[in-house]
Amino acid sequence: MSKIVLLTGATGFLGGYLCAELLTRTDAEVHCLVRGRTDEGARRRLAAYLAHRGVTDLDRVVTVRADLRAPRLGLDGPGYDRLASSASAVYHCGATVNLSADYERLAPCNVAGTRTVVELTARAGVTLHHVSSAGVFIDAPHVGHPEVDEDTALAPGMAGAVGYTRTKYDGEELVRASGVPYVIYRPAFITGDHVTGESSASDLITRTIRAAAVLGIAPDCGTAMPTAPVDYVARAIVALSTQAESIGRSYHLNQPEHLAMDVIFERLRAHGYAPASQPVPRWHATLQERVAETAAFTMLALWGMGAYVLRATPRDQVPVVRSARTREALASLGVTCPVADTAYLDRIVGYLAGAGLLAR
Repeated sequence: MSKIVLLTGATGFLGGYLCAELLTRTDAEVHCLVRGRTDEGARRRLAAYLAHRGVTDLDRVVTVRADLRAPRLGLDGPGYDRLASSASAVYHCGATVNLSADYERLAPCNVAGTRTVVELTARAGVTLHHVSSAGVFIDAPHVGHPEVDEDTALAPGMAGAVGYTRTKYDGEELVRASGVPYVIYRPAFITGDHVTGESSASDLITRTIRAAAVLGIAPDCGTAMPTAPVDYVARAIVALSTQAESIGRSYHLNQPEHLAMDVIFERLRAHGYAPASQPVPRWHATLQERVAETAAFTMLALWGMGAYVLRATPRDQVPVVRSARTREALASLGVTCPVADTAYLDRIVGYLAGAGLLAR
């Protein structure tokens, strides 16, 4: 009989890839906790999303209608007990990812929901594979840590003032203090599929690319971001999760060299988008002047995090995120991080253009 693993967040960008990877790389039956008004509605929603990921054989996929924001995941007593008694591992990828929302709006899912998943994991007596974010260190330079690695201890202030990063910080702290066996995975900025270029329409780097293309003006910045392709992140999580020595450790899932934002904008220009450029303060002013345009409005709403990506002021500086220990562990498992070369960036721009995301 196949092992049963529980997965939250399977209808998200990374979560869908993670579900597909679990099905491909393991023989586990994957029980996906999915929101929905009805059981059938939750099943249809999951099936449609997995089909987009190329998963059409659902023999090893079970949909569990659940809500991270609800006590006991919204399940009745017998349903909760069955879930806990059947699980051999829990993968917690579910979160509300909204970089413009405040802490109070996000905490019911990202903090209280994580606490509920921890309780379920403890009841099951298994390991929790917790997908956090390198964003827990977004403001680390401001508190004396210009570089961070997998063993850097979290400290107050590191997550900055952005609601999302603060909730991910608090979620990590809950996991670490819980007493359950855990592995923590910290993806950096997740970029498009390395093979197809498919990207999330809602992530910050995509939003920045879209704003530059739609405005016809790119911000002239010298920043570099820790990034990694979504397919690599999913494969890395599954590979590391199979190793007993991973328990109690944290892993950084990003490329060894940070991705220069000006290289992205160069590829935009090569494809005929954003022929002009402006210093970041002037570009921010342009966003305000053209706020009636959706791309500008959205970028302004995300400016709390966008300021870090573009280093709007000397204060807005992301740390150097080191991942040597993670890459060494993955290399021994045959998993390497693809290079973000020109061909890859062109695939991302091509995907976004084909999806209509770069048109005014």
